[in-house]
Amino acid sequence: MPRTFTIAPLQPEEIRPAFALIRAAWPEVTLPAWRRFAAGATRAARTGAKARRGLIAARAETGAIVGLYAYSVDRDPALGAVLRVDHLIALDLVDRAAVTEALLGSLDSLAAALGCDAIRTILRARQDGLTSRFFAAGHRVSGLVLARPTGPSHSTEEYPHVPDIARTDGRDPSRRA
Repeated sequence: MPRTFTIAPLQPEEIRPAFALIRAAWPEVTLPAWRRFAAGATRAARTGAKARRGLIAARAETGAIVGLYAYSVDRDPALGAVLRVDHLIALDLVDRAAVTEALLGSLDSLAAALGCDAIRTILRARQDGLTSRFFAAGHRVSGLVLARPTGPSHSTEEYPHVPDIARTDGRDPSRRA
């Protein structure tokens, strides 16, 4: 029997329980940092307003949070309103692929609800297995995101090398011809 997931905004009272998922994906994130980030992103959920920024959670049948992503609406001179999706996590001991598909399926409806003309997803380097699902859903490489910590306390050795997945033709790099 196929599993079903509830996809809905993360509520403020779910910030702490969702931290286990965040920690599993990014052990370097502290609880205070997560609380600050999530409190800002869930502010619209508290007011019931149609949020231009927020967190979307996937919940299993038991109510456990098994997936999550952050979103915001950006303006792009070529694309118009863009739904930016970041920090996507799909972590389920039983069926991670099903969680990923549920989260992916929610992107188009969220983009439409927010009046977006395009979706831009930023996948982190340690999210193995997600890239091929996004390519299968029609997403293509449209650029390369580079990041580097600033300040004297950050060395380049602390920041992991991101494998070069960008190709000029936008095809799935895992499929070598």
